[in-house]
Amino acid sequence: MLSIFPDFLTYALFAPPFLRIALGAFVISKSYKKLRPLFTVDGDLPVPQDKVSKIVSVLFLLSGIFILIGLYTQVSALMLILLTIGVFIRKGSRGETLDGTETWLQVFVFVMALSLMLSGAGFYAIDLPL
Repeated sequence: MLSIFPDFLTYALFAPPFLRIALGAFVISKSYKKLRPLFTVDGDLPVPQDKVSKIVSVLFLLSGIFILIGLYTQVSALMLILLTIGVFIRKGSRGETLDGTETWLQVFVFVMALSLMLSGAGFYAIDLPL
């Protein structure tokens, strides 16, 4: 297949770090918003009403941190894929459709995580392949 810019193929390993940083920063910011009440210092800890959603948010946060720094990238991407599938199943059981912005953001998270799982961490990661 012909490539318009064949010289750019030399830099193919620089693409996964961009995906990794964008995905990690996005997942961290979204999960931190949901967990922010737990980090407040008011003297007493709020009791979470839905412990499952808090656990899922913590797993999203940890996966985002690991993906951002490039530690266990493929395992963290697999975790994000499984969590995103769980979100889709939960939304489907509630009867929600794929017309909301939040749902499409989850689709992009799924696709980016799948790409990182298949391609690896790329340059500037802790878990570079040997």
